[in-house]
Amino acid sequence: MKSILDVTVSCFANFKAAGNPQPVNLLQWLRSDKYANRVVNIRTIADKKERDALKATLPAITPSGQFTYREASSLVQHSGLICLDIDFKGNEQISNYNYLKKELSHIRNVAYCGLSVSGTGLFLLVPIAYPEQHVSQFNALQQLFKSHFSVRIDNTPDVARLRGYSFDAEGYYNHYATPFTGLYKAPVITRRSVPTITASDAGEILSHCIKLVETASEGQRHQQLLKAARLAGGFVAGGFIDENLVVETLETIVSKWPNFTKSRKTIRDGLSNGKQSPLHIDGWRCSQQYSTGYKSVVGTITKQYSNSGNMQRVSAAEVDLSPDIKAAEHSVGSNEYLSDIAATSTYNQDASVAPTRIKDQVNPPILTDDLPLTMTELALQRMNQRNPALQRLVETLDLVDKETGRSIRFTN
Repeated sequence: MKSILDVTVSCFANFKAAGNPQPVNLLQWLRSDKYANRVVNIRTIADKKERDALKATLPAITPSGQFTYREASSLVQHSGLICLDIDFKGNEQISNYNYLKKELSHIRNVAYCGLSVSGTGLFLLVPIAYPEQHVSQFNALQQLFKSHFSVRIDNTPDVARLRGYSFDAEGYYNHYATPFTGLYKAPVITRRSVPTITASDAGEILSHCIKLVETASEGQRHQQLLKAARLAGGFVAGGFIDENLVVETLETIVSKWPNFTKSRKTIRDGLSNGKQSPLHIDGWRCSQQYSTGYKSVVGTITKQYSNSGNMQRVSAAEVDLSPDIKAAEHSVGSNEYLSDIAATSTYNQDASVAPTRIKDQVNPPILTDDLPLTMTELALQRMNQRNPALQRLVETLDLVDKETGRSIRFTN
């Protein structure tokens, strides 16, 4: 059977070239080491401007098809593939890209996954079922990666976008990848009322953010500052706190830290990221309550497991879900409001301490429209990832969502 990557695409002399494209075989291009030495040299350069200038001299392809000129209207034949970029910028919470690469390679829709030119990011090739709806399918993939994997995909939906030459001796290939069928659906956020800023709401939010930053250990300062700013950004977008107040407060705290300039940038990056997902104060309060309540459940059944000496069955009644979970799910209508839980990414952990892995499943997942977990399931999965003993135990449980009547999914 022919590889799904065995297609013809257009190659351009460099990033600036728009005309005179040459046909190349995509699979051969991915395997070629013709410019590998130049890529290795680029990866040793610390200065970003110098690195970008050299990257722009490398040849580049249009992975989504053949063109007579580098613009969407000049498409001759679609390749049936979409290219996705995962860069460090916007994904600061990811510290282990090698682990992320291994995880993504277990998704059946991924045909290729390899290092970017700089070596600090990844790019993926995903076959799509509806090339004529290229932009819609790209947006659907971007939406799913954000909601399910907490990974930001660069916003490059243009069918004529370029992918510069890169080299990865350990690139992942899946020659028979399953075409992605999802189409973009605009998210709907339900609000019970128009929020107004109150002193008590702003004070509660600010106190939580201050605590996150001030209690951070030296090695966790950047991560906690980013987390606090991202959380505050959600509330800024939701209308519950003033952005200038957040900036002034956080900058006052970090002014005592080394490299104040870097910390200020972290604050602004976090706020910008957080404002993309508005938060509601009531939903956040519920998520805090149910996170605490679920931790007590974790402690209870983990203790029973450790005392039993074997895989003892635990009934669903013994791990009944708190009403706060349902209250939170109905009051906000969005997984994004589980700020502290949903913001935690599997990929900022070492592989040895992240027990819930895609490759551990009997049937690898396919990206589908119903992929995102419910709020309840998302919280359960996040907690399971932090407790290997619990993860082994929950596989023996028959937990049923009382409202939907379906079994609760601990993984997808």
